[in-house]
Amino acid sequence: MNLFKSCVSKIELPSGANNIPLTLLDVRDSQLTNLDLEEQNLLTSLDLTNCTKLNTLKISNCAKITSLSLDKTQENIKTVDIGSDTFESLSSFIDISSL
Repeated sequence: MNLFKSCVSKIELPSGANNIPLTLLDVRDSQLTNLDLEEQNLLTSLDLTNCTKLNTLKISNCAKITSLSLDKTQENIKTVDIGSDTFESLSSFIDISSL
């Protein structure tokens, strides 16, 4: 799903039996305010660069995500919730170098 530079502010993806697995989610420079990813087992990276309106990020049951990029533009973010299953795969790959 390509939302690069889009005005989309919210994404709702079904989970469970109705899950739509994504291999790509490009949200860089978007107007997203909340992002909740659950059971996205094909997604390997998430780049939130220049998502200036992002308030909430929740990631759970996304075991293949090994790259998460944030930058200093997420100054409005209030909640980051990464499930333990996802955190294990992410723990050595989180890029916060530009924060």
